[in-house]
Amino acid sequence: MALVPSQKAPRRERNMFTSSDDTAMMKQIQATHAPDGREFSVKPLLHIVEDIFLRATTVPGITDIVQHQGEHQAQVDELEEKALQNGFHETIEMLSYNINKISCEMSCKCSGGGDAHATTVAIFNLVSNYSWDEKVVLALAGFAVNYGEFWLVAQLYLTNPLAKAVALLKQLPDIIERADNLKPKFEALTGLIRAMMDVAKCIVEFKELPSQYITPDTPEMLTATAHIPTAVYWTIRSIVACASQIMGLIGMGHEYIASTTEAWELSSLAHKVNNIHSHLKKQLTLCFHHIDEKRHIEAFQTLVSLFEAFHMDNMKILKALIYAKDDVLPLYDGSAKKRASLDVLRRRSVLLLISDLEISHEELSMLQQMYTEAREQPARPESQYEVVWLPIVDRSSPWTELKEKQFEDFQRVMPWYSVYHPSLLDVAVIRYIKEVWHFNKKPLLVVLDQQGKVVNPNAIHMMWIWGSLAFPFTSSREEALWREETWKIDLLADSIDPLIQSWMDQKKYICLYGGEDMEWIRKFTSTAKQVASEAPIQLEMLYVGKSNPREKVRKNNSLIEREKLSHVLQDLTLIWFFWVRLESMWHSKVQHKRTVENDPIMQEIMTMLSFDGSDQGWAVISKGPAEMAKAKGETILKTLVEFELWSANANEKGFLPAMIDYLHELHSPFHCNRLILPGTTGSIPERVVCAECGRPMEKFIISTQKENMDAIAKDDVSDIEVVGSQETLAQIIDRNKIKMLRKHPGKENLQTRTMILFDVLGNYRWDVKMVLTLAAFAAAFGEFCIIRQQCPCNPLAVSVSMLKHLPRNLSTLKPQFKALSLLVRTAMDVTKCIIKLEGLPFRYARLDDETMVIAKSWIYVATYWVTRSMVACTSQIKDMKAKKPEQHTDFLFRWSDSTLIAAWELSSLAYKLSIICSHLRWQVDLCHQQIEEKMHQKLLKVFQEVYPDNQDVLGILLATKDELPLKNSSTQDKVGVSEVKDKVVLILVSKAELLPLEGLLLLLERTYDHHHHKKLEGSYEIVWISVSETWTDSERDMFDFLSNSLPWYSVRRPWALYSAVVNYIKQEWGYKNAPLIVVLDSQGMVTNSNAMDMVFIWGARAYPFSSSKEEQLWDEENWTLKLLLDEIDPLLTTWVEEGRNICIYGSDNLDWIREFNAKFEVIRNAGVQLEMVYAGCKDLSQQVRRMLAVIGEELHRNLFTFTKLHFFWLRLESIRRSKVKLGQTIHSDDHILKEVSALLDTANEGWVIIGRGNTADIARLSASLGSANQIHTNTS
Repeated sequence: MALVPSQKAPRRERNMFTSSDDTAMMKQIQATHAPDGREFSVKPLLHIVEDIFLRATTVPGITDIVQHQGEHQAQVDELEEKALQNGFHETIEMLSYNINKISCEMSCKCSGGGDAHATTVAIFNLVSNYSWDEKVVLALAGFAVNYGEFWLVAQLYLTNPLAKAVALLKQLPDIIERADNLKPKFEALTGLIRAMMDVAKCIVEFKELPSQYITPDTPEMLTATAHIPTAVYWTIRSIVACASQIMGLIGMGHEYIASTTEAWELSSLAHKVNNIHSHLKKQLTLCFHHIDEKRHIEAFQTLVSLFEAFHMDNMKILKALIYAKDDVLPLYDGSAKKRASLDVLRRRSVLLLISDLEISHEELSMLQQMYTEAREQPARPESQYEVVWLPIVDRSSPWTELKEKQFEDFQRVMPWYSVYHPSLLDVAVIRYIKEVWHFNKKPLLVVLDQQGKVVNPNAIHMMWIWGSLAFPFTSSREEALWREETWKIDLLADSIDPLIQSWMDQKKYICLYGGEDMEWIRKFTSTAKQVASEAPIQLEMLYVGKSNPREKVRKNNSLIEREKLSHVLQDLTLIWFFWVRLESMWHSKVQHKRTVENDPIMQEIMTMLSFDGSDQGWAVISKGPAEMAKAKGETILKTLVEFELWSANANEKGFLPAMIDYLHELHSPFHCNRLILPGTTGSIPERVVCAECGRPMEKFIISTQKENMDAIAKDDVSDIEVVGSQETLAQIIDRNKIKMLRKHPGKENLQTRTMILFDVLGNYRWDVKMVLTLAAFAAAFGEFCIIRQQCPCNPLAVSVSMLKHLPRNLSTLKPQFKALSLLVRTAMDVTKCIIKLEGLPFRYARLDDETMVIAKSWIYVATYWVTRSMVACTSQIKDMKAKKPEQHTDFLFRWSDSTLIAAWELSSLAYKLSIICSHLRWQVDLCHQQIEEKMHQKLLKVFQEVYPDNQDVLGILLATKDELPLKNSSTQDKVGVSEVKDKVVLILVSKAELLPLEGLLLLLERTYDHHHHKKLEGSYEIVWISVSETWTDSERDMFDFLSNSLPWYSVRRPWALYSAVVNYIKQEWGYKNAPLIVVLDSQGMVTNSNAMDMVFIWGARAYPFSSSKEEQLWDEENWTLKLLLDEIDPLLTTWVEEGRNICIYGSDNLDWIREFNAKFEVIRNAGVQLEMVYAGCKDLSQQVRRMLAVIGEELHRNLFTFTKLHFFWLRLESIRRSKVKLGQTIHSDDHILKEVSALLDTANEGWVIIGRGNTADIARLSASLGSANQIHTNTS
C-alpha cells in the first residue's frame, strides 16, 4: 500500500515556486511563451467550463461524490447566461479550433499512458501565442470537452438508445455498475478539478485588476507575475493527469481493478495545486489590499474635500458619510420603526451619535431622556435637530449573531434615526471618523449644520451640561453659554433632582455630599443636622455617591434611606450623570483652552473632581447663587464639630461666609489631591495643575478592562490562604508549573527534575508540597484539555493548537491517557491520605514516638513519588505533538511504540504509588485512631479543670488548623476565640440548616431581639457549631447563607473541625441532630448541658443561662397569662400589664369556633369586658392558617400571625421539657406542668383558657359549648 506523503513544512511550502525541479521545467515552459498581443475575454469561456464540470457527474451511485453540486445548482443558470452574453459566440468560433486541437492532443497522448510532462509541454506549444490566463482557460476547455462527453454518455445510457450504444462500445456500463469501488478515485478526481478551477479563477482575477489602482511594477503585482507561469504549468499538468484517468476507464471492463496509486497521484497533484492556489490567493489578497488602500485614500480625500467645500444643503455630505447609492433606504426611523431615506434629514441640523456597540446603559438612558424632552415641544428652536446613530464596528473581526443582536437591541430602543446596518458605512468613512473626529470608543456627538458643515466635532459635553438648550450645539454657542455661567448650585446639580429647585425657591441651604464610607456619612449627616438646628438654618442634604456608582453606592443609598440620614438619588443613572456632567465641564473647558489659572469655574470643577478621586467623603454647602463652602470629609466634619468656635462669626456675617472663613483657617498647604479622568473622553493636556495650590500634578495612566475586573471579582479559591509568603497562591502554582515544564540542560532524567522541584518547594509542609505539585500539573493538563475541547469551534483554540502542534486525533494516544488518568487518581488518593495525616491535631495530642517515626517515613516516600509522578505526567503532556503515522505490518498493533512506552512508564509509577497508598492508608488510620483517643481524653480533662478564663477550653473545642476559627457574622471578619474572652458563651450545635424557620425566628426574637438583651450587651455571645457527617455542596451553601445572615459568631469552616471534637460533642453532650445550646461560663465550665428551652421560655432574662438560674426562674414563676404569653405580641403584653380579661382559645373546627364566638358575643353584650385571642392547636396545619383568615374576616381581630402561633406552641413544649429535665412529672404536684401538658395533649376539637392580667386568676375550660356560663362566672 502506498502512503500519501506528509505535508511539507511551511518553510519549504513558501519556497515551492523556486525549487530546483520547478526552475528547470519553467525554463523549458518559458521558451514556449510567445504571445502575439491578441487577447480575448476569458471569463465567459471559463463560465462554460465550470458549467460542464458542475453538471457532468450525475450518474446514480456517484452523485454523492460531488455533493457541492447541489449548493451550486442555483448559480448554474446565472453562469450560463453570463457565458452567452457579450459576443461570446464570435469568441467561441475563433477559439473552437484550438480547443478541439487541445482536446485531441489530450486524448491521443493520454490514452497511451505517455509521459505527463511531455504531454504538458505539447499543450503549451499549442497555446504559445496566448497570455498565461488564456493558456490555462483554453487547456481547461479542451479537457472539458472530453470530460463532458464521457459523463454525458454515462448519464444517458439508460434512457437514450444512442448513448447506450456508445456506452457499450466504451464498456462504461461495467464501470458505472461498480461505481462504489471507484469512489476514492472519483473523489480524488473531483478534488483535483476543483483545485484547478480555483487556480484558473485566481489567475483571471489578476488579469482583471484595475490598472488605475495597481500597475505591473507594483511590488505585490511583480511577485504575482513571477509565480503565475509556474501555477499555469502545474494546472495544465494536472489537467493532463485528469484526462489520463478518464481515458484509462474506457475499455477496461470487468477486469479493471482500481489502483490506490492512481488515487494517490490525483490527491498529490490536488495537494500541490491547492498550495499554489493558496499562495496566489494570498498574493491576490495583498493586491486587493493595495487597491483598497488606494480607493480608501481616494474616498478619504474626497470626504476631506467635501467637508472643506461649501454646499447648498447637507445631502452630499450625508450621502458621502452614510450611503451614496439610491438602491436601498439607508436609515432606520426609531420612532416610526421603519426604514427611511436620507431626504428626511435634508436642510436639518444633524447630530451624528458615533459609538461602538458597547455604549453604556447610563449614556443611552440620559440621551433618550433629553431627546424625548426636546420632542415634547417640537416647535421650539432648540428642538430643530435630528440625531442619527452611526455604529462603528471593527471590520477586522467577523460579524457574529451576537453582534447582530446587540446592534438590533440598541437600534430598537433608540427613538432617533440610525444607520440601517453598520455594513453600510464605508471603510473610508470609519477612517475619517477615527482620524479627523478622533473617535476612540467613547461616544461622540458630531454636529452638522443645515449645509452639512461641522460646527462642533463633539457636542456630547454640551449635551451633558445643558441638554437641548445648547442648540445649535456650535462651538461659539458653547463659548456663549459659558460666558453666561457662574459657579453656583444650579450649574453643579442642574436637574438631577426636582427637589433642588424647590429648595432653592424656598431659600434653603443645600448640601451635596458623597463618598462610600458609611461611618463618615453617619457622623457627617448627624453633625450637620445638629449644627443646622443650633445655627438655626434650614438645611437639606442630598447624597450623590461616586462616579461609576456600583453596589457599594447602591447599599449606601438603601442604608441612608432606611436610617433617614438624608435624601438620595434613587436611580444610579442620575448619580452617574452628576459626575459625567462634571467631567464634561472639564473637557469642555479644556477644549476652549481654559485652566485653573485663568478660569474660576475650571478651578471649582477640578476641586469637585478631586473630591471624587479621593478615598474619603466630601461635601458642598450652598444657598442660592451665593458662594459655596466645600471641603473633603475630615475637614468639613471638623468644621461642623467645632461650630461653637465660629458661631459668633456666623451670627455676624452669615452662616455660609463664616463657614468658608473657618475652612480657610483649617486649610493646610500640605495636601495630596487625586484627579481621575477617563482618557478616552477627550484629549487630556500634558500639564494639569492642582485646583488648590496651582502646582503641576503628576500624571499616571490607569488601564482597566471589564473582562479582567469580572474575573478578579470571582475568587474560586477563597478557602485557601497563603500565610507568610509574598506570592499569591496562583503565582506559586504558576511558578511550579513553569519549573515542571522547563527543560534543564543536562538534567533531563526524572530523578534530577524531581529534586529541582523539591528545592523550589523546600519551605512548605509535606502535604502542601504535594498539593502545590498536583495543582501545577492540573494547570498544565487543564490548559491542554481546554485547547483540545475548544479546537473544533474556537478560532483562538485552533490557533494555539497549531502553535503548540497538538495532535488532532487523540484516539491514537488512548493507552497513554488511560495510564495517565490512573496515575493521577492514585496520586490524589496518596495526597488525601497525607493531608488527613498532617491535619491531625498534633498541637493537642501527640503520637507514640515509634508510630510518629513510621508515619513520617511514609510521608517522605509518598511525597517523593507523587512529585516524581507529576513531573513525568507533565513531561508527557508537554511532549504530545502531532506525529507522522507509523507503519505496522499487523493491524492488531494499533498503537505506536512511543505511545506504548509512555503508557508503560506511567503505569509503572501508578503501580508504585498504589502500593505506597495501601501502606500509607493503614498507617494514617492507626495514627488517626491514636490521636482520636488522646484528643478525647484531653477534652474530658479540659472540661474538668478550672481555668482563669475560657480561652483554653474554647481553643481545644474549636480546634482547626486555622488560627482564626470564628467568623463575626455581623462584620464578616475572621476572628479568634479571644473575641469571646471572659464572656458567657452559648455553644449552639446543630445541622447546617440550624432550625426550622419558626424555631430560628423564635431564637432570634428571644436573644438578640429581646428587649433585655441591650442591658446584657457584651456579657454573652452565641457561637454556632454546625455539624454534618458528609458536608455536601448544598449543606455548605446553606451554612454560608445562614452564617452570613445571622447576628452571632459561627465556626468559619466547620467541615475543618477535628473529628475528635465532633465525636466528643456527640458522645459527651448527647448531640443527635436535634439542636442544643451548651452554656460555658466565663471560665469555660459547662453550666447547662442544653439551655435551648430556657432561651425559648425567658429569652435574655435567663442570663447567665445556667441550670441553677433555670431552677431559680421556676421558683419565681406561677401559672399566669404572663408566663403563657410572655412577650409573643406587644399588644397582648400591654393587655396583661393592664389587667384585662383575656380569653385564649383554639381548634381546627370552624363550626365550633363560630358557635363559640357567638356565645362570646352574648357575654360581651351582657357587659363583660373580654379580649379574644385565637391560638390554633398544637398541630399547625394549613387548616389552621385558613382558620386565621376566616376569623379575621368574620369574627374578631387576630393578634397572632401564623408564625406567632408557632412561637406559642414552641414555648409550651419548651416549658414541659424544662420541667421534666428538672425532675418534675405529670403525677407530681407541679401545677404549671399539669396545665401545660393538658394543653399540649388536648385534642383539636377545642380548648379555652381565661385569665386576668398577671394574676393567678386563670382557668382552663373544656370545649363544651355549655361552658359559656362558666366563662361568665369566671369573668365576673
